[in-house]
Amino acid sequence: MVRRYTLAMARGVVFAGLAVVGLLTWALVLLALVPVFVGLVFTHMHVVEWTRPLPRLVRRLCGRWSTVDIPDPYRPAPEPVQPEEDGWYRDGDMLYKRGWWLNYQRRFTWISDDPATWRDHLWMLVNGIVGTVLGLLPAAAFGYGLLGFLAPWQPIGITWYAGVSLSLAPVIGLLVMTFGVLSAPHLLVAQGRWNRLLLAQRRPRGPKSRPRVWLGNRLRTIGYGAAVAAFGALGLVLFLAHLLVFVVSLFTGLQTLVWPPLVEAGRSLPNLARARVKDLLGEEIPDPYLPEPVLPRPRPDGKYQAGRSLYRTAGPVIRYERWKWVMSDRATWRDLAWMALNTVVSLLPFLPAVLACIGTFGWVFPWFWEPLIASFLGEPVKSGYALADLLLPKATVLGPLPGVFEPVFGVLLTVLAFVVTPRLLQAYAKWNRLLLAPTQAALLAKRVEALTESRAEASDAQAAELRRIERDLHDGAQARLVAMGLKLGAAEALIERDPAAAKALVAQVREASSVALRELRDLVRGIHPPVLAERGLVDAVRALALDSALDVEVAGVLRGRPEAPVESAAYFGVSEVLANAAKHAEAARVSIELDHDGERLRIVATDDGRGGADPGQGSGLRGIERRFATFDGTFTVDSPVGGPTKVIMELPCVLSSPKTSTSFETA
Repeated sequence: MVRRYTLAMARGVVFAGLAVVGLLTWALVLLALVPVFVGLVFTHMHVVEWTRPLPRLVRRLCGRWSTVDIPDPYRPAPEPVQPEEDGWYRDGDMLYKRGWWLNYQRRFTWISDDPATWRDHLWMLVNGIVGTVLGLLPAAAFGYGLLGFLAPWQPIGITWYAGVSLSLAPVIGLLVMTFGVLSAPHLLVAQGRWNRLLLAQRRPRGPKSRPRVWLGNRLRTIGYGAAVAAFGALGLVLFLAHLLVFVVSLFTGLQTLVWPPLVEAGRSLPNLARARVKDLLGEEIPDPYLPEPVLPRPRPDGKYQAGRSLYRTAGPVIRYERWKWVMSDRATWRDLAWMALNTVVSLLPFLPAVLACIGTFGWVFPWFWEPLIASFLGEPVKSGYALADLLLPKATVLGPLPGVFEPVFGVLLTVLAFVVTPRLLQAYAKWNRLLLAPTQAALLAKRVEALTESRAEASDAQAAELRRIERDLHDGAQARLVAMGLKLGAAEALIERDPAAAKALVAQVREASSVALRELRDLVRGIHPPVLAERGLVDAVRALALDSALDVEVAGVLRGRPEAPVESAAYFGVSEVLANAAKHAEAARVSIELDHDGERLRIVATDDGRGGADPGQGSGLRGIERRFATFDGTFTVDSPVGGPTKVIMELPCVLSSPKTSTSFETA
């Protein structure tokens, strides 16, 4: 029995030590972000991956010591890229001689997109406080009670238990010791459950009670406010780096060489802030930067021009154009202004975390830390908050009870932190939107670029479709019709000399005509399927589901029909998604949802396959993406390694009459 409680206290101390190590590790991860924003992206992924052994160790210890099993929640690591037949490694339209860069990109995406990575970071930050308290509380209570129990025989005990009768000190100390010993196993189990809360894989649960949801949301927002302050300090470091590089490059003449890469790398932090605005305000801040300059073309004399200077190679011209691009973009200077001012503004959402810590100290530890400090100093210390002493001096009615006001004031500060934190975060998000939102010039330039690309892709897609139709007609139906004509000519020549042979040739011609007709129907179906024209998009997708080898569930009702080109693009998009799910993803089940919100047709397809789909690899998904771009639509693929794969297709359109066929109208 004694061994059990002793081991529980010792294991709690071990958990507390691991909590401190986790907090220091999180600080190292934060420092590892600094090289990322100056272009050294190779450092962060390895640092984050090296931090995983610590949460893994805590999960194993929770299973052994706290009887709380926490399985590893990490997604499986991506498989190494394989070269193509010619020995080159392909990534979209880029070819690489070696695959190390593509493997690094895959592992970086695997690390950064895994929700367990961010839960580990949150655990390291928050567990530095919670885990330390849960782990040290039994041992601290036992030690504090032991000092009280020995107070009559130790002069220091008088300081530890100031205001308590010396004869009562052993009794109180014995009670505190008993509490520390008996609470050790229970707090050890609480330690395991607390670790499971952040380190386990999240699973869908039933509806939670409102107080629990409210408390969880407030705790997350307070933690987010603390992270915002950390990134504010990082932004100041990044701003000073920009300032230093800009001044040095002007005096050394290297501004076209070092300034543009630094500006492009530094945009990662503002982009992260823009992504968080959507979570807080529900508004997405689009990319505010001007389009990148196109590659220069040589003059008639073969040289490249940059300003008034001519160069033999394109390298100096490219550097000059990119320097002019970042210098003329207003978003560059707005980003720098945000980095400089955000250091101060980010303290606003950090305020609730400060209030919560001060308040927690006031109503949890006032009777423990003050005697502890007094014992080390050898003299009484002033109790309570300095603000409490100012508001309620000793002359008031609470004067005889100097420690009573501390818990009350601490509770008030904690409640205030929980109440104001969402409003402060919303104010901070509006501040980000003020400086980081794109200007009208940037929006117009982006729109022109999108229209130019969609027009070029529409022309390429149309040309490719015409070539496909010509090739199918030339190699299929046209060849069969020519052969039919030759056989009919031969039959005409044999009809008087050899009627039996002529009859056999006519039978072959009849069979060939059936094959040619079937090929023509398949060709027409590839251009615009008859079931789509007759029954509409929803029924056509259901027909695809019936023909598929997978278990496909189709849900959704459209109160009308989109335009025929939009309907056709959506149909072939679903067809390509089903084909990829069966051929590449090794899926068994696919769910398809169709909806129209009055402005856009939205189709969501989700499968339970192995994931890893990437339109950038030049597959059929890329063709569908180009086809959607001609209608100003979007084709988004979310396919982490290990699955599941979620494809979101959106096409702007309006719905016409719900009538779908001539027979329907006649009826």
